[in-house]
This record gives sequence, C-alpha cells and structure tokens, in this order.
Amino acid sequence: MQDLRRRKFKLTEMIEGRNAVLEAFRSGTCVDKLFILDGCQDGPVRTIAREARKHDTIVKFVPKERLDSMSETGAHQGVIAQVAAYDYSTVEDILKKAEDKGEPPFIILLDNIEEIHGLYSPIALGIAAALACGGFTFLLGGGPIEMFCAFVGAGLGNFLRCKLTKHHYTLFLGIVLSVSLACLSYAGLLKLGEIFLGLSVKHEAGYICAMLFIIPGFPFITSGIDLAKLDMRSGIERLGYALIIILVATMSAWIMALILHLQPVDFIKISLPLAGWIIFRFLASFCGVFGFSIMFNSPVRIACSTAVLGAIANTLRLELVDLVALPPAVAAFIGALTAGLLASLLKNKVGYPRISVTVPSIVVMVPGLYLYRGFYNLGIMSLSVSASWFAAALLIIASLPLGLIFARILTDKAFRYCT
Repeated sequence: MQDLRRRKFKLTEMIEGRNAVLEAFRSGTCVDKLFILDGCQDGPVRTIAREARKHDTIVKFVPKERLDSMSETGAHQGVIAQVAAYDYSTVEDILKKAEDKGEPPFIILLDNIEEIHGLYSPIALGIAAALACGGFTFLLGGGPIEMFCAFVGAGLGNFLRCKLTKHHYTLFLGIVLSVSLACLSYAGLLKLGEIFLGLSVKHEAGYICAMLFIIPGFPFITSGIDLAKLDMRSGIERLGYALIIILVATMSAWIMALILHLQPVDFIKISLPLAGWIIFRFLASFCGVFGFSIMFNSPVRIACSTAVLGAIANTLRLELVDLVALPPAVAAFIGALTAGLLASLLKNKVGYPRISVTVPSIVVMVPGLYLYRGFYNLGIMSLSVSASWFAAALLIIASLPLGLIFARILTDKAFRYCT
C-alpha cells in the first residue's frame, strides 16, 4: 500500500497526511519542501519536523488556506511534503552501485546544457518576423506601402540575425547588423518606389517597424512576472538583458536614420469604418502574434491558438483607446488581463503551457515605437519630448505583466500565496 501511495505521490509531487509524510522521510524519499500548518506543534508534527531537519529539508509554516489550496485530497492533516521530481545521487552512490554490480563505472559529466534545436530554419524565422512586423505596421497606423516595406526589411533582418546566431556571433553584432539591414532594406524599397512609382516620401514613417522584431518583449514581460513573485535575481537579470537589447537596437536604428535621412514622422491617415478597423486590427494582431510565437519556437498548433487569443486581447485594447478614450496604459492592462484569462481557459481545455501562450499573445502590445521615438528625441536633445515618450512606454510596459499577474491570481489558487 505504501509503495502504491509513493508512486502516486511521485507523479503528483505532493505527499499529504502525517503518516504518509513521516513514512516518506523514513523511507529515504527525497523531499524538497515541507509545509506545516502555522501554529501546529503537537507530537506527530514535531516528529515530522525533526525528520525534515535531519534530511536538510526546507520547512515552511503556512496558513490553513495555503494548505487547502495545495491539497489534492482534502485530507492533508496540517502537513504536506513537496517531493522532488527526481531522486538525486552523489558520485559516490554511482560508484558504489557499479561496484556492487561488478561493472566498470560509466559516468557522463555535462559541463553545459545546450538549448534544444529550434523547430524552424532561418528562412522560416525570417518569414515569421516579416509577418509579425507587417502586422505591427498596420496596428501602428501604417498602410499597404509601409506594411510591404516593413515586411521585406524585417524578413531580411531577422534572417541575417538567425544566421549570425547560428554561427555564434556576439549578441551586439547580431543586433547591429540585423537592424541596419532592416532599415536599409526599407529605405531602399521606398527609394525605388519614389523613383519608379512616384511614392510620397511621407511613407518613411514606417521604417522603424522593420526592426521591431528585435524588441525583447519576452524578457521584458517575464521580468515583471519574476519581480512580482519576488524572484529578484531572475527578474533583474531578464530586465537587464532586455534593456541592453533595447539600447543597442535603438541606437543602431537612430544612426541608420541619420545616415539615410529618415525621421519618425506620423503615418499617413487611413480612413476605414469602425467594422473595418476591428476586422483589420484583428487580422493584423493575429499575424503579429503568430509571427512572434513562431520566433519563440512554439509549434504551429500552439502558435495558432496563441494568435487567436492575442488578436482578441489586442483588438480589445486598441478599441478601448479609440472608442472609450482610455489611457494606453490602462487599456494595455485590460488587454493583458484578457489574454491571461483566455490563456487559463485554453490551458484547462487542451493543456498548453500557460507561459507559452500568455507572453507571445501580448508581445504585440510592447511599445517598441514609443521606445525608439524616446531614444531618437534624446539623441537630437529634444529632452521634454523624449521624456514623454519614455514615460508613456514605461507605463505600458509595467501594465502588461501586471495584467498577466492578476489574471493568474484570479485563475490559479496556488499563485495567490508566496512560496
């Protein structure tokens, strides 16, 4: 009976009940954490705590509500043990086991765990970036000409970045060259359009959209989630990584803009009825989220589901700004909250990992254009304008992880408590 129970707990990674937990310690089961009802100090509980100290197990005293939310049986008796997913052995244990079997020891030491190979080729990732940035361009106010130029520029830029990464070139070089190629491609296509088709120079407004594939939305958003969980080290590291990429990318784009005489002017106005705006924003959001999901190495099936969720949430965000005149940061919070709630429903239905759905679905809400315009105006010493763009971007960036966090709090009982 105990063996059956232990196998069950191995699968669930939780052991509930005083006798079961005590037996787990005495049988040598590897327990990571022990959760005890706060204020419970009777004899059996003290015995369990003593066994935990012998095994160097972390002991936490928590309220009854926390234990109830963790319990799967409803009969925890004030004690729950969190069992390690794997049993760990020392090198001495391995050598002893080989000696007992009369076999020569064979040990593989891994000094570095490499990332799994990507699901997509550089060409596929270039097309994904092109699709994402083409959708981005419409969402920011661009028309067909800006969308086409951004599509080509982003595709070439991300293709180059993937090839450089594959050959282990440094991060900075990959960012500078890919952003430069994207901006140069956009400017080159626009110049050809001016010469042969008589296009207006005002279409230069979309050049910045061609390099938005480089904006580190994933580490930006996940850093906020980590900080909210008080995982300070991980949160600060991810935030620092994102800021480095933003700094190098925006500086590269700014220098290219000076060389190519491009300015971040406003887009030419597009006239559409309300129904048209909703439909095209939904389609553009779908393309943007789908492209970023592919760039994040999501399988196509998950990317399609994520794109539908992201399209719903982002269209809602944009319509709240236009129709209700909500501040962009508030609309971003509501959009992220909506994406988080829909992702929870999807997780319960089909079991997709929550993080692989929520973060890509709101990456299109990251204000990359705001960040670039803030840096551009900083470079030309227009400090008040720069501060306005940076402040607006900061509010939106802060609102996005907050929306996901509150969605998680509403739908995940275990997330409401500190671990």
